[in-house]
Amino acid sequence: MSPLRPALLPAQPLKPSPHPWLWPARIPTGKITLLLGDPGVGKSLLALDLAARLSAALPWPDAPARLPPLPATLSVTDDEPQTCILPRLAAAGADLARIDCLFGLRLPEDALAPYTPLVLPDHVEAVRYLARSRPIPGLLVLDPLSAFLSPAANANPALAILPLADIAAETGLTILIVAHPRKSPARGPLYRLGGPLAAVAAARSVLLLTPDPADPARRVLTTVKSSYCVPPPALAFRIIDGPRVEWLPADTLIASGVSGLPLDLLDLSPDARSALVEAREWLAHALASGPRPVRDLLTEARQLGISLATLRRAKRALCVRSTRPAHDSPWLWSIMPYNKDAQGGVRQS
Repeated sequence: MSPLRPALLPAQPLKPSPHPWLWPARIPTGKITLLLGDPGVGKSLLALDLAARLSAALPWPDAPARLPPLPATLSVTDDEPQTCILPRLAAAGADLARIDCLFGLRLPEDALAPYTPLVLPDHVEAVRYLARSRPIPGLLVLDPLSAFLSPAANANPALAILPLADIAAETGLTILIVAHPRKSPARGPLYRLGGPLAAVAAARSVLLLTPDPADPARRVLTTVKSSYCVPPPALAFRIIDGPRVEWLPADTLIASGVSGLPLDLLDLSPDARSALVEAREWLAHALASGPRPVRDLLTEARQLGISLATLRRAKRALCVRSTRPAHDSPWLWSIMPYNKDAQGGVRQS
């Protein structure tokens, strides 16, 4: 038997192309997106809102609809379809003819048999069949991830997520996985899913949903991982009667000085969160007119009682960049603007 040899693909003949999106800059087509957030924050309601928009080709909160109506399959274990899921989809404007609820699995020749719960990775071939059985794969929502994991995958979610990533790439099925981050004071939310980092690495986009520290009635959706573009600005919404999601204007958080949330926000105490919000608002106002010398900003922050650690967190949250125009000139801080590109992605200017 001959020894294995490297399989090489020459790069020169290849033509670069942008990755397609379901939701521009936030949910890539044919990939896994994770939606993380604490229990009760509104992740399931948000997932239904996104599925509704996709099914009826409704505009996204920050972008026009670019695709025709697409099918969505919902596997939601915590809510009843008739009393919870369907009314919420209807309130969100969904085309219910394009949405299916996945209750479980059973043999096709025994339609009266009880459902077998979907367990991953044991039943990944059923997911592959679902994707291949439709002319357009569309969207699959798994909510929450923990309800579908086998005992082995519960200890190591990569066992379930990596095969799903392969199916998504092979078939074009877009998979939105809802999960609860585990509390870990020493680590950021990307590490809290549990198991090795490979589980999160399989997701091409990771979205974090949190309450807004400046307004507990408001929810903030932040992109904490984006493989195909610069993470877009955070978005905000409220939950109103229905219940349904009411998205706020795309520039709401930027206008209020809350353009994004740092990855360690969930680990801060209430006092530290309040201090961060105040520092972020002050820094956004201080840089609103253009670049400022870092030395002046540090002096002003110290006079206001803003610690250096809090100021650095505010700097990260606002995507502030440091520049030095010339070797003998002072360092400057400025807020990086975001612009949408022609493919609906986001780039930094």
